[in-house]
Amino acid sequence: MKGTASPFNGNLVYWSKRLRKSPDVSTRVLKLLENQKGKCEICGLMFMDGDKWEVDHIMPTSRGGKDWYTNLQLLHDYCHDYKSA
Repeated sequence: MKGTASPFNGNLVYWSKRLRKSPDVSTRVLKLLENQKGKCEICGLMFMDGDKWEVDHIMPTSRGGKDWYTNLQLLHDYCHDYKSA
């Protein structure tokens, strides 16, 4: 039904992108969600409400990677586990 959506209905991903702020989601995650158009960089699937995610360094800091947005990506937790294995 049109017009019945609410930030309190549990769709955190949608409302975080829509409102550009959320008490439950960090600014860094919101920016990555926006930059990645709501998709995981590994599997390409949209993040859904209830998904667990990880902020990942593309170039690990142990290899000289920086903590900059250009070196960060948001991944599903299982995609992060796969990449880190």
